[in-house]
Amino acid sequence: MLFSQLSKQVEIKIQECIDILKVKVPQFDTSIIPIPEYTIKGTTAGRVTYWVNPDASCDSFILKFNQQLLKENSSEFIEKTVPHELGHIVDLSLHGKKKHYRTHGKNWKAIMDILGSEGTRCHSYDTSSVQQSRKTKTRYIYRCECESKMFHHITKQRHKKISSGMVRCACKLCKATIQSTGKIRTYK
Repeated sequence: MLFSQLSKQVEIKIQECIDILKVKVPQFDTSIIPIPEYTIKGTTAGRVTYWVNPDASCDSFILKFNQQLLKENSSEFIEKTVPHELGHIVDLSLHGKKKHYRTHGKNWKAIMDILGSEGTRCHSYDTSSVQQSRKTKTRYIYRCECESKMFHHITKQRHKKISSGMVRCACKLCKATIQSTGKIRTYK
């Protein structure tokens, strides 16, 4: 099926959920549901980003879906993932992000029941086509003046800051400034 057809089906599912919410949760402002973006990569199926917008009369949300997982799992994705993410928008809008907020807590599960969807936390889609290989880690080897001649494995970001003089790093044991050995180690 073409992506344009799938995205139209997602919009239809969102509208179905909005219609249910208007009746069963009238205090929820359905106008805050954003138009979905299809920009997620990797194994995550969907995501809602939430922030309090001081310039607006209500909070703001971004709704994102994984286009590849939508294509490969279209019917299950539309029936489960779309309501799952909408449930987060409703929950956050009604209850806010309080100190002990649980993203998949009882409020969210109650909303999932209203929408007629499973209240499961994670999807079980086959992600082999989108599985990302683990990135290799690069560490710069530094040395201090301790009796133990300890090596320090420094990240690329920290190495750049040390090299540019922005920060000075010292050994926790001897308190001496650590010095680059000029060696790099990569591993998974």
